[in-house]
Amino acid sequence: MANSIAFRSGIGWIVLIAGLAAGIWDCNLYAQQAATQQMQQNKKTDTSWQIEPYVQGGFLPPNYSYVFAQGQNMNLSLDFYSAGIALGKETHRIHAPLCLTGRAEALLEITPFWLAQYPAQKVMVQFDPPYQISTQNYYGSSVTPFLVRWNFSERNGQRVIPWLQLGGGLLWTDHKFPELFYPIPVPANDTSVINFTPQVGAGVNIFHGQRHSADLAVKFIHISSAGLGDRNPGLDYTIQFAAGYSWWK
Repeated sequence: MANSIAFRSGIGWIVLIAGLAAGIWDCNLYAQQAATQQMQQNKKTDTSWQIEPYVQGGFLPPNYSYVFAQGQNMNLSLDFYSAGIALGKETHRIHAPLCLTGRAEALLEITPFWLAQYPAQKVMVQFDPPYQISTQNYYGSSVTPFLVRWNFSERNGQRVIPWLQLGGGLLWTDHKFPELFYPIPVPANDTSVINFTPQVGAGVNIFHGQRHSADLAVKFIHISSAGLGDRNPGLDYTIQFAAGYSWWK
């Protein structure tokens, strides 16, 4: 009887030890798999290159008014369309307070196609009766060599990453821009074919894999010649929306 009890007790200890060993083995295997998966997710996060073709469109704020001569304002509508490519380089993750942990990124935007369109409209001029203009298009290209973005990545492998950015660039147009339309006839050499484009923006990258993301953004872009033309009415800010698709290397 004693031998039987001892035998059963020994079997119990063997089963218990075997169970613990199996549990430890499973935990270790799971940890290794999780670490491997995390390493795979992190392949893009340390020093990543971003390549993003994008399209963009926008407009002046409703009822926008700008000064074309001292004491006189003009109200008109203006739409924007463009397409280009952005090249970016991320840094390592930087820890910061107040949930600001993320990655800084320097970008270069090249926009070979840029279009500003004045739709047919009735132009309102201060102190003078309104007059009608036909549709007019201004084509150009732009480059934004100074563009800094902060990607809010709280953890590695994050699927949705919001960001903020600021920057500035140059815009060249086939005719002097913006168009003044007034006085009539429009004086020659009023504005400039070269303008500067400081901007701020916000957006989000939505990852559907380790190295691919769909991107959405809204930007507020100022357009001004900084005095390169005889007149510099400028556009205080334009509202523009962008959609793109990124490959991360």
